[in-house]
Amino acid sequence: MQQNNKPPDEIWKYIPGYEGYYEVSTLGNVRSIDRFVKSPTTDRLSIKGKPKSVCTDKYGYLHVCLSKEHKTWYPTVHRLVALAFIPNPDNKPCIDHIDGDKLNNRLENLRWCTVKENNRNPITIKRHKEIIFTEERNRKISQSLKGHIISPETKKKISESRKLYYKKLKENVRTATNGFI
Repeated sequence: MQQNNKPPDEIWKYIPGYEGYYEVSTLGNVRSIDRFVKSPTTDRLSIKGKPKSVCTDKYGYLHVCLSKEHKTWYPTVHRLVALAFIPNPDNKPCIDHIDGDKLNNRLENLRWCTVKENNRNPITIKRHKEIIFTEERNRKISQSLKGHIISPETKKKISESRKLYYKKLKENVRTATNGFI
């Protein structure tokens, strides 16, 4: 039997509020639309649509720049895909990347959820566990303080801050998982 290795079809829809300006696809791509605009010299100026470039924010999410009537908006790509394709009858505020990959903005990898549901994603829980038990954070702090003379009082404050940080992080994971870690 022959397998069909054809990539999935890409379906495009207008971005809500930006109909006639921009579209988003089921694969997480964003593009502008061919359109006519007024210009100072002519009544109609043709603007050719093109794919929008994306950038990554400090949290690892992809953003695009959309503008309409001299107003600019920098939404995340996963939010645009969810707004265009996924119904949200319960008005849930968050969008979960099911596989935990913030760069995978395909429709089948996204779902509307609450903050609690988002934190209960098994992949999110695993990521939080890794953060709790890693020494990477401590090493980064130590590296940033290398070469600096630190007073005993400051060392004590840093130590207490680390202990408090890990305690709160463990409590958050326990709360999100109902104590099942």
